[in-house]
Amino acid sequence: MDKNSEKKNILFVCIGINTGGIERVLINILNIIDYSKYNVDLLLWNVNGDLYKFLNSSVNVIDGIKYRVKSMSELKKQFSLVECLRYLLFILFNYIGIPWKIFRKIKKNYDIAIAFSHYDYSPIFVLDKVCSLKKYLWFHNGKYIFSKKQHNINKKIYRKFDKVICVSEAVYDELKKFFPNNNNFVIRYNDIDKDSIIKQSLEFNPDFDKNKINIVTVGRLFQDKGIDIALACAKRLLAENYDFIWYFVGDGGMRKEYEEYIVSNNLNKNCILLRSKSNPYPYMKCANIYVQPSRIESFGLTVTEAMILNKFIIASSVKALEEQLKGYNNSILCDINADSMFISIKSTIDNYYH
Repeated sequence: MDKNSEKKNILFVCIGINTGGIERVLINILNIIDYSKYNVDLLLWNVNGDLYKFLNSSVNVIDGIKYRVKSMSELKKQFSLVECLRYLLFILFNYIGIPWKIFRKIKKNYDIAIAFSHYDYSPIFVLDKVCSLKKYLWFHNGKYIFSKKQHNINKKIYRKFDKVICVSEAVYDELKKFFPNNNNFVIRYNDIDKDSIIKQSLEFNPDFDKNKINIVTVGRLFQDKGIDIALACAKRLLAENYDFIWYFVGDGGMRKEYEEYIVSNNLNKNCILLRSKSNPYPYMKCANIYVQPSRIESFGLTVTEAMILNKFIIASSVKALEEQLKGYNNSILCDINADSMFISIKSTIDNYYH
């Protein structure tokens, strides 16, 4: 018998493979799978991404464009009458609440199919367009935020999965508020590749001024990650004459707003927006303090990574981060506001760096 035929077939479906937390978790999982036992397909709705170089070579990547509907911009680049008709049908089906019906089915049969991103069409695609013995949904968000229309859809589909994977106890509790009768929710903490993080952290030395206090935050530039709280905290640190540089590694829709805040408050030399990095770990490793100012977290991947790099961590007191930092001595949990964060950073600098 062909050894390959003895392997179990697994399908992961995800939005893409850019430098977000979900994608990094996916990379970690794909790197610890035993490929002598499993054949793994990875269907991505958007195949372009910065983390491809970290993807295990045994993974078979499937371009989701074969199954989804092409966008208008894609149709302009490569016109197809059939795809245009599918696009119009997609608009109609989306209006009546069944947009996934226009997606094409995967012909291959799987043992396990996993919707790894929960906020796009991955869950319903796995349920409706994939033939698999077991079907799982990964839920990564610390808050359940959906429209009433989408929530009504979720009530129908979440119970159809064999398991809905909650990445922390906080996520489990959040989902149970909205789905109290669902018995398929389980907690599974995110996989972390410690050796890879340590190895990547040594790849280069960022140009940090060792005569200053170097603070690092890794996260998308939008409200949930609390970057505005960090910037308001930085304003207070500057007013108190602390000599620091705060590096923000990440991109997002609120970049322009944050840039304007930095300029208007004379923080140009103190707050540096570095954009996303496929390897943020050297910045984290060389930081004096790692700060996570999030308003919402499901599982603070970067906080766990900072713990692996033995950093002093200051984090907002949300349930998921409290859960992660329990027992980690080099940390302070602060309230979700600039004043509390300022007091925590100030006391850390005064106690350890003066």
